[in-house]
Amino acid sequence: MARHEGTVIAAGTQISGRLEGAEDVQVLGTLQGTVHLEGALLIDADGRVDAECAVDRLEVHGILVGDVQASEAIELFKTARVIGDLAAPRVVVHEGARIKGMIDM
Repeated sequence: MARHEGTVIAAGTQISGRLEGAEDVQVLGTLQGTVHLEGALLIDADGRVDAECAVDRLEVHGILVGDVQASEAIELFKTARVIGDLAAPRVVVHEGARIKGMIDM
């Protein structure tokens, strides 16, 4: 995963609750609850997010459980494992990514 500006939830860190912000958030650990970002949510290959999410952009390399509404785009990479419904104007699913849910574009 490319290096991004913003907040990093480090590997081994577990956060539970509501996350809100106006910058990118990269998850290398575990995040549970709800996410509302004016920015991107980036889930690393070793990261896990169990949350309902409203974001500008979503990039998944790891595990996501929950529904997502993205105002710009969603991209699921080959190591992505997703359970939930995804909605965005643009959705890219790379070969190897697994999803159980609906995609609305």
